[in-house]
Amino acid sequence: MDYFLLNLILFSLIISVILNLSLTLYLFKYVRLLNKNKQDAPPLTLPPGYIIENFKARLINDNKLITLGDNSSVVIFLSEKCRLCRSKVPQLEFLLPAVEKVDVSLWINLIDNVSAKDSFLSESPLIKKTISIDKDLIRTLNPRTAAPFYLLIDHEKELQASGMIGDANWNSFIDQMENILKQNSAEHHE
Repeated sequence: MDYFLLNLILFSLIISVILNLSLTLYLFKYVRLLNKNKQDAPPLTLPPGYIIENFKARLINDNKLITLGDNSSVVIFLSEKCRLCRSKVPQLEFLLPAVEKVDVSLWINLIDNVSAKDSFLSESPLIKKTISIDKDLIRTLNPRTAAPFYLLIDHEKELQASGMIGDANWNSFIDQMENILKQNSAEHHE
């Protein structure tokens, strides 16, 4: 083998090792930065037992001022830009008779702050349950401004559960509401 070719191969190997080492160090630094940002991120949910102060909001269809009131509440956060949120509308419409039967308030906040006529809920009965909440309060109730997100609040304003629609607590709530509707339907057929 030629001495020049051997030096060229050796030089290429050295450059490859240096490049590999620098990329590995860069990747290590990047992963550490990602982990640090993850630790600095607000929690997805508030802890169960958190007391929700009785806040004021405005109904977006008639600008009427409302408060949570004295009964249990379900507060749902949706976004105009979220396809999953749009897919949840039939389930939420289905819930309306059940929550009204058990005197639970259902409120929907569109985190995009759109008007009633521009909302994807404009043709839905849910528009009458859609509220506008102050941005600072949204950040308190929904720390990551997630959607579709929910809060289940009891009559004493204590948070029972919160999270993304579709999680175990939400599904349990849906099952309870479906049972109420079935009981109501059975009572009407008797």
